[in-house]
Amino acid sequence: MSETVAKNNDDSKRTKSNGALLAKSSLDAKTGTSFEIFQHSCIRQNFDLVWLDESLDEKNIKCKKLAERLASIIKKLDVFNDTENCIKDIQNIRSKNVYLIISNPDENILTRAHQTEQVKVIFILAEGHAADPSWKVNRQKIHDIYTSLEKLCESIEKTANTFESKLEKLCLLSNEEMEKDTLDKLDQAFIYTQLIKEILLKLEDDNRCVQKLIAYCQENPPSIKTMLKGMTDFENSYRIEGTPVGWYSKESFICYLVNAALRSQAFDRVIRVGFFIKDVHEQLVRLHEEQVSSKDPTFTVYRGQGMEKKYFEKLKRNNGGLLAFNSFTSTSKNPGVADSFLSRALEKSPIGILFKITVDPSITSAVFADISKFSDHGTEEEILFSFGTVFRINEIKQRTDDSRIWDVKLRLTGHEDKKLNDLMEQLRREIEGPTPEYKLGTLMIKVGEYKKAEEIFDDLLKHEKDQQHKAELNYQLASVKYKQGDLEGSLAHCHEAERQYEKHPNARVNLATVYVNYGLVYDSQNNYKDALGYYERAREIYEENASSNQSHIATCYNNIASLHEQQHDYDQALEYYKKSSDIYEKQFPSGHPDLAVIKNNIGLVYRKKKDDEQALQYFREAVNIGCKILPPEHPDLSTYKANFNSTKDKLDHDE
Repeated sequence: MSETVAKNNDDSKRTKSNGALLAKSSLDAKTGTSFEIFQHSCIRQNFDLVWLDESLDEKNIKCKKLAERLASIIKKLDVFNDTENCIKDIQNIRSKNVYLIISNPDENILTRAHQTEQVKVIFILAEGHAADPSWKVNRQKIHDIYTSLEKLCESIEKTANTFESKLEKLCLLSNEEMEKDTLDKLDQAFIYTQLIKEILLKLEDDNRCVQKLIAYCQENPPSIKTMLKGMTDFENSYRIEGTPVGWYSKESFICYLVNAALRSQAFDRVIRVGFFIKDVHEQLVRLHEEQVSSKDPTFTVYRGQGMEKKYFEKLKRNNGGLLAFNSFTSTSKNPGVADSFLSRALEKSPIGILFKITVDPSITSAVFADISKFSDHGTEEEILFSFGTVFRINEIKQRTDDSRIWDVKLRLTGHEDKKLNDLMEQLRREIEGPTPEYKLGTLMIKVGEYKKAEEIFDDLLKHEKDQQHKAELNYQLASVKYKQGDLEGSLAHCHEAERQYEKHPNARVNLATVYVNYGLVYDSQNNYKDALGYYERAREIYEENASSNQSHIATCYNNIASLHEQQHDYDQALEYYKKSSDIYEKQFPSGHPDLAVIKNNIGLVYRKKKDDEQALQYFREAVNIGCKILPPEHPDLSTYKANFNSTKDKLDHDE
């Protein structure tokens, strides 16, 4: 079933690009030099790498060599030859996760660097100079002292992998600043992780998926020997060995890619490694069936990790609520193993967490297994949970002997949140389609991954024979093209979909969805007469068809309201927007992405009516719903937040 598209009438605030661009720094030896890297698009960097070296002019070649050597894990390397500029620049870095290399330091430089909050790890390069052991005294951030560039690079790579593992993304609450009644809800990350998991597990096996992933990663210059070796081994032996869990347990490139994609919810990357995620999950299912009986007694497993303060504060506020890890979750039956991970994590993290997880084998919705015989670390007694497993937080307690360590008791649970389940069921209906690939394309539209959605639907259209299915695919491509701003491309696909649907009398409701898309395009071209005509034709079809989803009618009301708004008839616009809002609030009391669109649009009208207090109220509601329903990087959520913040700033300024 085709889905109608609600118009978000906020062109001035809509983000035009689908991803952040890396700004180029000027090459100025007196301040800092930024070495850009042609980087693996499948790698996301979670830290900034900075090098402070007072002899910068003599080391430019080595800087480039270091940048190329670490291209698998960094996007750029910033180099400074002046301490003041270096510290000032670090303090302005928003990520607050800086790896700092210092060449041949003195006491003053080390002290200032160690006191800088954003600096998480310090590497000392004493190339050609005697290392001073006193440098490390009472400075826990100093990782070690290195006498060669190669050893330094190896250490940074290992440390980066450890840091990545402690950046475990927890699904907990909606935005707590905006939403106060969400203590028993998982956030939007869990919803979309579960949906993509369901789809990935149903996708047909692609015999060339391994080769496609390797080709995707090898789009970069072949200068990363360690990563290329790992990719070559994977390509040559993965299908032969047939142990996905074993590959996941290795410190390999595939494990890094999977964890980075799942934790960051980079859906394009999740799809590319989807075959491996599916393989690991299916092997866990088989092992679970072999090892676990619902009559087995309850047991306890442990997990030690570090955590940043902001995430821990969110965890504490959610005591008693639900928690899920976005990636596969590694635990151990042996508390000593977890303690060793915890001790290592505390070297780099302000807070250490020991999760004590009670597991009831009678909970059939959870998938986990003992993977000791497949693991490179068989003595760790590892129990691996599939990604998206849900836990209840029973207790969070600070240790008396070390205030940095907290014991967190979890209990394995099912999907208990009724509102969450209702919303997920509604989203399942909205992405319904004839094949898992089709559902995946529709989900990509939902999460704002328009380029990936276009790629999926284009590929499906090339191989489709059925005329009605072709119409569906053309409609989806029309929708994607509209969202990308390609109005002519959207119209072309609309014409094809309309032509194909008109051959099928039972596809009248589907034809209405095409009329809505026509309306959106003509609306964007300021052809309000034709836009209104198509919106009204669509509404009439929906209203005469008893089986039509009420949300389709609400969409038509929203888009008609938008036309009135653009013609400065604000009262009429508000009347139609509120009709649309009423339908969504009755049908989806726990929220829906289109309801956030409508709340935002109402706020825009009130802002044009110079009623900023009312506008702020509706923008706040849009942000609340968006934070609960949409992925964090969704362009619509950025729009809602921008509107809320600009209106709040205006009100504060007026006071």
